[in-house]
Amino acid sequence: MGELQPTTILDLGNNGTVDEATLRGILLALSTCQRVIVVNARVPRRWQDDNDALMARVVPTYQNAVLADWRSASAGHTEYFGPDGVHPGAVGARAYTSVVLSAIESTEHQPRNTGDVASLAQSSVP
Repeated sequence: MGELQPTTILDLGNNGTVDEATLRGILLALSTCQRVIVVNARVPRRWQDDNDALMARVVPTYQNAVLADWRSASAGHTEYFGPDGVHPGAVGARAYTSVVLSAIESTEHQPRNTGDVASLAQSSVP
């Protein structure tokens, strides 16, 4: 595997079911990233609710991961999406970007996992 960037953004759950083992495997593989932003789904498909519930439950258990709640942010905003109700148009793309940036900004002053608990404890000492 190549070198990972400090921030990785995952958009999961739009194209099918995400299972817990896969999600945890991805987050484990990204454990050396400073932050992982996981964007939940807004998709008019039967798997949306289960995928989003899984992400809401699992993502907070990883110190370097945060959920970007696209589902809530896009609720009731049909103008965000094209005719298929899945893919964002220009207005939706700006709103999506705002959700992701807010998630990134929410992590700016938090210690993030590098896999070394001692360095995290040390970084929180004034």
